[in-house]
Amino acid sequence: NAVEHGHPEVARWLYTNAPHEVNDRVLSESLLQATVYGHLDAMKWLMERYPSSYREQEDVILESAVQHGHLTIADFLSGLNAPSKTTTKLMDLAAENGHWNMLEWLHGRWGCSCSTDAMDAAATNGYSEVVKWLNYHRTEGCTTAAMDGAAQNGHLEVIKWLYRHRSEGCTGDAIVNAAFGYLVRVVAWLQDHYPE
Repeated sequence: NAVEHGHPEVARWLYTNAPHEVNDRVLSESLLQATVYGHLDAMKWLMERYPSSYREQEDVILESAVQHGHLTIADFLSGLNAPSKTTTKLMDLAAENGHWNMLEWLHGRWGCSCSTDAMDAAATNGYSEVVKWLNYHRTEGCTTAAMDGAAQNGHLEVIKWLYRHRSEGCTGDAIVNAAFGYLVRVVAWLQDHYPE
């Protein structure tokens, strides 16, 4: 727990002064939790003592750092093992969680790619700046799921931006889901712009 909560000094003291036996499950979970909560010092300390625990889950740990927006940790980890340029998962996770600075880093430093899921998820979650960044810096685009998701969650400004800058449009699910959510302004806008 000391490592998970960002107290490597407590973990060091326990490691030196208290009898202990650490199993692989506890190590893996502690390393992942240190990453989730952005505790780089605790993570480094664990990795120094138990390097095999990191190697067994290095992809998951990097994905977790990206998902939670911990650029310092992602940068540290990439120094140990560069992210694959062929996977879209990292960029998709960064977009889904609204971390445009992580997108810039993955795109600029590592040349990572993304899928249409990136813009779809960013729009669904209302991350308009991420949607715009993806539109201007990437070629993958989006699908109708972008506007459908934005409508379902009431992100009218994202819907309007997609309407002006993208050609994918939406499906009938957009208005139906907005209506189920009592999102009157979204329903009215969709009826005006997609009367069919």
